[in-house]
Amino acid sequence: MDLMVGWEGLCQPHVAPKSSLLDVPPLNPFIPTQLSLKPLPEDNARTYPLAAESETNVEDTTRMHFPTIPPAAPKSHLPCLVSQTSALKLYHLQDRKFKRPIAELRLRIVSDGCNRTPFARACSDLFVTLCKDALIELCYQASTCELGSNISIDDIGFPIRIHGFDDKLLELAKAILSVFFRFRVLPSSIKAGRFEACIEMLQRS
Repeated sequence: MDLMVGWEGLCQPHVAPKSSLLDVPPLNPFIPTQLSLKPLPEDNARTYPLAAESETNVEDTTRMHFPTIPPAAPKSHLPCLVSQTSALKLYHLQDRKFKRPIAELRLRIVSDGCNRTPFARACSDLFVTLCKDALIELCYQASTCELGSNISIDDIGFPIRIHGFDDKLLELAKAILSVFFRFRVLPSSIKAGRFEACIEMLQRS
């Protein structure tokens, strides 16, 4: 009987004392809470077929069949320019087919010096590698919540892509950009030994 009472007590959840070496991970800040489907305006909800069934083919005198030319897509089905300044151009296009509560954010940080010389390109590659290394734990947390991201380099700058559930997408974007723009000096998020490890990784590649 005493054994059963002891087992029943152990079945109840207990929080480890502060002196214990056991701990639980912090709450994942990227867990979405808003997953409702995105509604569409009535004039945008209807579909636009490429052609009517009765006009699928046009027959000429040589008995050859040609597909009809599809009608032009309405403006509501094309990316809409929301804002345009000397530093930013922002487009928006909603998912009309599945109305999913997801978003895709694509940024390009333009830098005219990132590809100017081979040495500058090598430094840019190292910068991208260090950014990814500093963000690896954060991006892993986001990936478990269906949020993906990537930083790369091209001829004119640094493309950044963030995609997934839109509820916490901007939170991830802020965190990534915060690390990105903190590299005027080596940020504290770069752990000891990681700078040398990233250089060695680039040298091997």
